[in-house]
Amino acid sequence: MASIIDRIEVAADRIGGEWGVSAYDYNLNGVHKDLQDMLVVISQNRATAIEAEVQPLQTIINRRNEKLEKYGTVLAKLTELQGLYTDDDRGNRSVGIGNTISSADFEAIMKECGYEGFLSGSTLTMNKASCDGAVSRVKSGVDEMNNAAQKDMTRLQSIVDRRDEAYTTATTMMTAVSDTRSSLIKNL
Repeated sequence: MASIIDRIEVAADRIGGEWGVSAYDYNLNGVHKDLQDMLVVISQNRATAIEAEVQPLQTIINRRNEKLEKYGTVLAKLTELQGLYTDDDRGNRSVGIGNTISSADFEAIMKECGYEGFLSGSTLTMNKASCDGAVSRVKSGVDEMNNAAQKDMTRLQSIVDRRDEAYTTATTMMTAVSDTRSSLIKNL
């Protein structure tokens, strides 16, 4: 009984003789490849290209999450300060920012929201109107970042779906090629 390798070689010779196609009619980077090998290389290249799209997006998402955490800390301190005021209070109140965020990061976020000069060392001092405005602006910034995060997550899901589709297509094609080869060998 002939080995499977011998049967494949006989099948390849018969296909080449009858239909004018050899098993190695495809060139990939100057190397003769059969169809199944080409499909594997194409699938790997497509997966690599899709993964290359994931990395920058993942970096953006991680940075935004870090920034959201800092915004959350600033919002918590502003809310704490806001709780110190009475309804008709017009004076300044102070609260320490603690060690959960650096003074520089706190000041940078306040500046992004249009409020500068309210931090002295690690103490936040504001009047009620400024505090209410800062709370509103920080909440608005958090909402904007959450909306952008939602869009990025949708985009990431789309990329993952494309990757899954690529693997499914490649698997289906390789299975079909393998089944065709098996059928040809059986028919010999």
